Amino acid sequence: MTKKRLLIHYIINQSLHWFIFGLTYAIIRLYYLERGLTLLQIGNLVAVWAVFVVVFELPTGGLADAIGRKKLYLISLLVFLISTLLLIFARSLFIFYIVVFFEALARALSSGSMDAWFVDEFRRLDKNGNLQKNLAITQIFIPLALGLSTILGGVFPDLWQKTGIILPGKSIYGITIWMSVFFALIQIALTMVLIKENYQPQGNIKTGITMLPQIIKDSITYGLKQQVIALLLLGAFFFAIGFVTLEIFWQPFVKNLMGNIEGKIWIFGLIGGLYFAASALGNVIITPICKLFKNNYFLILVILFFLIATGFVFISFQKTVLGFTVFYVIIFMLVGMMDSPFLTLFHDNIPENKRSTLLSFHSLIIRFGVLGGSALGGYVSQNYSTALSWQIASGFLLLSTFTLAILLIKKTVNEKKEKKQNIDILNTNEGKNCAISTLSEETNPGRTDC
Repeated sequence: MTKKRLLIHYIINQSLHWFIFGLTYAIIRLYYLERGLTLLQIGNLVAVWAVFVVVFELPTGGLADAIGRKKLYLISLLVFLISTLLLIFARSLFIFYIVVFFEALARALSSGSMDAWFVDEFRRLDKNGNLQKNLAITQIFIPLALGLSTILGGVFPDLWQKTGIILPGKSIYGITIWMSVFFALIQIALTMVLIKENYQPQGNIKTGITMLPQIIKDSITYGLKQQVIALLLLGAFFFAIGFVTLEIFWQPFVKNLMGNIEGKIWIFGLIGGLYFAASALGNVIITPICKLFKNNYFLILVILFFLIATGFVFISFQKTVLGFTVFYVIIFMLVGMMDSPFLTLFHDNIPENKRSTLLSFHSLIIRFGVLGGSALGGYVSQNYSTALSWQIASGFLLLSTFTLAILLIKKTVNEKKEKKQNIDILNTNEGKNCAISTLSEETNPGRTDC
């Protein structure tokens, strides 16, 4: 397989994967509200979802390294179908907790599996190839797919209501959820056909399970001892605490700004679509920006993290849907710019045989952040205001900026030390050459090299 074909297959896989998840992005909190859940209960659901992901994340990541990425990804799609069908018929809070159990399991099973597959295959084809550029290209298509599906997810309910047809589940948002089932079945078929895996698994499912403890232990030990990885993980943790509050509560916030939303559900799809389009734009412009900054990814990330934290402060003070949308789009454009530099730094500092497990460890750290951020954000939004929860979130985003600044400072110091050592070596060599030239001059009086 050529690099071009590999990239195309990866783009198709990831675009459809996130298209499926994007379908419900604009309406899922509204669906919860329709079923009678409060903001606090919604926040708690997300927190419990994060707990389940935490429980599943490392074992499933280790399982990917043990049995293969493709096989585990296909299993994740089957679990996703179970969770989606349960979601359609959920009526009680207890059933919703069962739904998030299977959603978390599906997310954990898929986490990093196809990413690890692509990076391994790419490095196998071109060990010194520009990974950041290829990841950025993929990240252009993923937000576009998410944007399209988010818009469609918001439009479907309004259009379907006009047909008068009532789908199983009896919800105005049901058509969008049923469409995610349909596209998940297509994704299973395409994955079986397009994804060719050369990675040699360390065993079958049975041996893979028995090998999990050692795989997880070795990978975590490596991740925590490797300074760059450890600080990247810490930054991701703080970022997740802050950022999840926007992802969870933007729909209720906009609903309050709008008042009556009957016949206006498409607006939520449009806002979500603009978010993903902005993210795609961020991925388009980040590669030339990286060249401008001479691929100093640490400096780029520090600037982006700081701007995102500032954006949270501004968005919390918005009183109109238009004002909210403007800052919402800006924030997600910055997030889109952030993805490929962060992932490139992460991948460049981990070995192949630990890639899936460390990607899952990264996802695990994020879920811990989501757990804390959703619980804190739910409490503050319910008892005070969503705006206040976003202002608090900006503080955590600044902490993530600080962790990246530490890496930037260390990189700068190391470069200066390395430059000084090179100068010292050069001076030493010049001194030796001068000494040799002086001796030569004594024997050859006409020579004046020094």
